[in-house]
Amino acid sequence: MDLLQQELEEEFQRERLLQEELRVVTNEISDLENQRASVEERREIPRKLEQDEMRAQMKLSMYASVTNIIPNQHENYKVSRHIVKRDRKAVEKFEFDPSEATAFDTYNDIWNMISL
Repeated sequence: MDLLQQELEEEFQRERLLQEELRVVTNEISDLENQRASVEERREIPRKLEQDEMRAQMKLSMYASVTNIIPNQHENYKVSRHIVKRDRKAVEKFEFDPSEATAFDTYNDIWNMISL
């Protein structure tokens, strides 16, 4: 009976060791899965940025087609644009300094230019 009891204890000990190994392996798999998800998220960021840039370019193109106004990307402190008049094949530049006029006046002046 003692021999059987000893064998049973050894089996329980093996089972505990196997369960501990299984827990360690499960934790490692979980960590690897988290790393994989993190890598996929980092791969997704440049793709989303590229899509956002493409979307912005398409919006800018649409706005330019509708209003005939092309923004000057290099002027951050002024409202600086070019009006394209296709019928006369001309490009006219205009600028507004926000410190000299209200936003409402600037918008009205721009709408007046577009409607001409």
